Amino acid sequence: MIRDLSYGNKRLTRLRALVVLPTRELVKQAQQVCEELAGACALDGAQRRVRIGVSMGSQNLEKEQSAFIERTEKYDPEGFAARRRRKDNDDYGDDTDVTDDEEKTEVLRREDRIQTLPDHVIQYKSKIDILICTPGRLVEHIKYTPGFSIDHVRWLVVDEADKLLGQDFQQWLDVVIPRLHQVRRSQKRNHHHSNLSGVRKVILSATMTRDLERLGGLKLSRPNLVVLEGSGTADADANVSHADHALPELLEESALKVSDPSVKPVFLVDLLRSRKVLGDAAGRPPTLSSEAADTSSSESGSEADTSSEDESGSDSDNESEDSARHDAPKPASTPSVLIFTKSNETAMRLSRLLSLISPKLTPLLGTLTSTTAYSTRRQTLRDFSAGKLRVLVASDLVARGIDLPSLDHVVNYDMPTSVASYVHRVGRTARAGKSGKAWTLFTKPEARWFWTEIGGERSIKRVKEVQRIRITEEKEDLFDEKVKVYEAALEALGQEAGEMRKRGHK
Repeated sequence: MIRDLSYGNKRLTRLRALVVLPTRELVKQAQQVCEELAGACALDGAQRRVRIGVSMGSQNLEKEQSAFIERTEKYDPEGFAARRRRKDNDDYGDDTDVTDDEEKTEVLRREDRIQTLPDHVIQYKSKIDILICTPGRLVEHIKYTPGFSIDHVRWLVVDEADKLLGQDFQQWLDVVIPRLHQVRRSQKRNHHHSNLSGVRKVILSATMTRDLERLGGLKLSRPNLVVLEGSGTADADANVSHADHALPELLEESALKVSDPSVKPVFLVDLLRSRKVLGDAAGRPPTLSSEAADTSSSESGSEADTSSEDESGSDSDNESEDSARHDAPKPASTPSVLIFTKSNETAMRLSRLLSLISPKLTPLLGTLTSTTAYSTRRQTLRDFSAGKLRVLVASDLVARGIDLPSLDHVVNYDMPTSVASYVHRVGRTARAGKSGKAWTLFTKPEARWFWTEIGGERSIKRVKEVQRIRITEEKEDLFDEKVKVYEAALEALGQEAGEMRKRGHK
């Protein structure tokens, strides 16, 4: 896309590409990548430097308008006269050059009231070639920004398409797609450097929908499906070729049964302290033992649950201790962990509990939710990517598309609500040819669904089976001490909440 746009007239800037993403974090991430590519394409000086704009709800609309559109005056006596007649007669019907949208008509009315030089009309020029935006803000610019036009758009890129094609985002399609298919403007999308015509649409998703009705809103013409898979997937069992989702071949998945949901944070802390995750960075590591999980549906439910509790013994414990010592991370590089919860409230509560249970984690711990201020979210992500933070507790806000370089571990503290949600979560690790590990905590009521839908072969294609692990210290007296620490942390958390409520009433 950027290479195509780089071949245009160096003196002419027009909006020729739209990149639509569901969140502000993804917009910023895409901007960084596009800026790097634009610079690379213009290195030799033979091609123009593509200009990139960013638009999202957290930014001031008027500032964006001035950044995207240049307004000048052009000598045009006939246009000036037509403008005056339109204003005097309030004639803004279908015979004008604008659409019959009420919002667009109101914009034209406001523009006609602006004073210009005699016999001059207002002329608009685009300052950007590519707009990277959220769908809602794109609709705002189309409806309310004078001079904003997608008549010359040659590229439409939709990332996280399964989300953007969902019911909550349908309005943007109804506004954008018809304007991209206006026949009288189709020739504006071509230029002599390319033999391609019309709008090229690139639809991206890790869990692309097969719902033709939803895809129909994009008005695709002879689409081609491109599937990116690792080399190892060709050797996978042919029986899983029908699966709707595929996981990276370097991803290792494990599941930990929580036998007592009332003390679930204790299991999480033990997992973090294990040498397979954070080790000494989070305190003294307990022992983990693992076994290959039979992911067939016949082992779902209570029968599958009890197997992880009943199998114990000194031999397996000793083996796992040796393995843990071998796998211990270097002190200089503490692994990074992303913990997913079901809600903003759970994320905030869990983050504070982790600090109270294991104070050593406090300087390494960050929290990310949809209620967190955008500037704070960006700073938290920067600190996490830079290694200042090593554990990030988050709601599903960051499950889609956010690139966290070299993320080592993903932990599903709360069970994802769907197979697609699981794929998006664990897809934050094992990216770009790097290895990664995903850990899921499950309770007895969740076991059947997890081992059938997630651990089974029906929905997800994977190279390695899901491993079942257990915390061996659950069987020891030390576990009771951990529960006491957790209960004390709960009491402290309750006191903090009470004090906050009192301050709020003052």
